[in-house]
Amino acid sequence: MVFLLAFASGPYFFGTEEQRWVSGGAALEGLDLQIFTRDFLRKLGPGPRGMARVDVTMLTPGEQQICLVLAAKKLAVVIEDDGKKYYMPEQGIHEHLLGSLAVQDFPLRAASVM
Repeated sequence: MVFLLAFASGPYFFGTEEQRWVSGGAALEGLDLQIFTRDFLRKLGPGPRGMARVDVTMLTPGEQQICLVLAAKKLAVVIEDDGKKYYMPEQGIHEHLLGSLAVQDFPLRAASVM
């Protein structure tokens, strides 16, 4: 199954490692890359010292996979605060995700409904 997913979506998994990780998470959710990224960024909130963090219980399976990869690559840490666990991504990852929303991959068109 993993091979089929990789083969079928091969053209979509290009770019830097971080871009491919996010593309993989979006594929698991069946969402467009920018919609997936937007939804993930909406879940981030301020943590200690103003750093972005996300509650582990709020993550979808695709988002959880991204956070696990980031933690394994030491680009995010798991912290515990008031009995809750959070992922705190590195500042550069947060900036990269936010910056990726500034570039539209496809034009959005609206049709009037009568």
